Amino acid sequence: MSSDQVLTVKEAINLAFDRYYDGQFADAQKLVTTLIQSNPDIFELHYLEGLLRLKLGDQEAGLDCIDKARELHPYLAKFDFLSDPIEWFGTPQKADIWQRRFEEYKKHNLIENYIISFPKCGRTWLRAVLGKYAVGDRGTEGDPLEIVNITHQHPAIPTTEASHDDSPTVRPSGDLITDKSIYADKRVLFLVRDPRDVLVSFYFQYSRRGRLWENGQAKFDGSLTEFIRHPAGSLANLVDFYNIWARNQKTPKDFLMLRYEDLRKNSEQSFKEILTFFQWPDLGSGRFEAAVEFGRFDNLHEIEKSGALENLRLDAPEDSDPEGFKVRRGIVGGYRDYLEAEDIKYIDNYLKAELDEAYNFYKNI
Repeated sequence: MSSDQVLTVKEAINLAFDRYYDGQFADAQKLVTTLIQSNPDIFELHYLEGLLRLKLGDQEAGLDCIDKARELHPYLAKFDFLSDPIEWFGTPQKADIWQRRFEEYKKHNLIENYIISFPKCGRTWLRAVLGKYAVGDRGTEGDPLEIVNITHQHPAIPTTEASHDDSPTVRPSGDLITDKSIYADKRVLFLVRDPRDVLVSFYFQYSRRGRLWENGQAKFDGSLTEFIRHPAGSLANLVDFYNIWARNQKTPKDFLMLRYEDLRKNSEQSFKEILTFFQWPDLGSGRFEAAVEFGRFDNLHEIEKSGALENLRLDAPEDSDPEGFKVRRGIVGGYRDYLEAEDIKYIDNYLKAELDEAYNFYKNI
């Protein structure tokens, strides 16, 4: 860049962030200081100054700068819930935590559509089908499972992300986030599944796949009966999560609840409904049929076994334990093969007493 080139404020801010990410902290600090003098009300500058001071070892001053940014832009506080999961999953430094929170905030602003679910409700299937629909046969356009990257780069498709929202499986029941106002200008597709099937499927993921951590502790190694009554990641969390979203159906710009059982029963009809809801275009060339075929259970299971996508989301367990696969069984009502009668009775009674009426189809089975 020539010395006589005049930058806009936005370009200068982007340059400062580029220098930060390149590790040029001193140069970035000089640029930020100059920019703040003439633009004291731009919150991104104060936030970046805070990150730089944290990186340079001045924690108190760094947090003061971030506080200033949050005063100028209170919306940032709505992403405070990210701190716990970031720390639980191994980001130890203060600067890294605040950096991740800011990156998630920026990413969230780009997203128009969200697929939200508790784990084991069909999210992997849906992101695979949507991703395949977007990339077609041209695999070089991206991994179908990385849907947010694919859609962000596709000019005709609204940017779409799949999320578990506030990491409900690692928060004790009662600590889940009830404020969903960050989705006020988004379309939210909320995937649900029979809690009995979810609990069995998630028990095997929680105990066999080896990547899940509960508040920094080792993976759960108890029985299925014990897991059902576990204070984090189980029945109480699932019901809380469902109930919170039942109360927030009118919070997003548009909201659609879709049942896993309907996805399995009529995949094509459900997929068409999702494309319409998300305002995705008709991409033609047989992509719809190819995407549905790609999402067949046995196909995704084979992809996981072979590691064809080289994606951790479909990474087969090292010991090849059939119960440890991400794409495990997918059977509606399969919980009956695993749960004792007393466990089913316990879950049924809990659902009848605690689950919101919006899910009566799961309360009265």
